Amino acid sequence: VNSIVIKNVESGVVSKVDSDAVFIFIGMKPCNNLVEFLEQDEVGYIITNEKMETKIPGMYIAGDIRSKPFRQIITACADGSIAATCAREYIAEQKNEEYC
Repeated sequence: VNSIVIKNVESGVVSKVDSDAVFIFIGMKPCNNLVEFLEQDEVGYIITNEKMETKIPGMYIAGDIRSKPFRQIITACADGSIAATCAREYIAEQKNEEYC
């Protein structure tokens, strides 16, 4: 266990905390101006299904702009992999090709 010093920037209170790890959180405000026409949650994150599909056929959203419970690099990478695979399947279907 290591000790870290944290400061509440609003109150100015400085505290020492025992911890083995720290996740830095600086707030979340989605930058969605390129896709603001898509369905959003109450905060502005884009709503998709589990395949990363939006309500527009062939349009996929992945990463931290997507409405989901966690925003970490590992979840963004997984979203990207799912979106890429599902987009490839969609393209194959549109071309009447078999996707392996």
